[in-house]
Amino acid sequence: MNDPTIFFKQKLPFSPNENHWFVLAVPINCEFKLQAKLKEEAQINSFIPTRRIRKRDKHGRFYYEERIAIHNYVFVNCSYDKLCDVRNRINDSFTFNFLSKDYYENDIRIGRVPVTIPRNEMNDFISVAGNNKEKVLFLNSENLDLTQGQRVRIISGEFAGVEGIYMRTSKKHERRV
Repeated sequence: MNDPTIFFKQKLPFSPNENHWFVLAVPINCEFKLQAKLKEEAQINSFIPTRRIRKRDKHGRFYYEERIAIHNYVFVNCSYDKLCDVRNRINDSFTFNFLSKDYYENDIRIGRVPVTIPRNEMNDFISVAGNNKEKVLFLNSENLDLTQGQRVRIISGEFAGVEGIYMRTSKKHERRV
């Protein structure tokens, strides 16, 4: 397989000319460079989750620094065909690969396909991971009875409408998620 845009010769499980959210694997510390290049070359929408870190300078004053929260990944919203075209054009200066998974039909492994993220899940991820305020959310229900792995939806506050999976509370007697 010399052509880097073809994962396998069979039909892709998604439409290659419709927009999808893809995960691109990039070399470390190249995330923002690739994001700028994709925006400049083809006006491709992308997202890199960041977090604010409180640091102290040499004079003892505090300042905040933006850091990448998930290294080596850039989330991109465009069509597969367009992304492959851009990849072939900028391949000399930037290298990136699709995060891929095995694809099966009738329990037979066909090949590998790029990972796509559903739009609603990506919107929830952006609303939570794109928020740099780092506030602690308190649950207001005293009779909260959630178990790990249960699906939840936030109904008020900054993250209203976001759905996810309950993982754990921070301590046994606290009600922080």
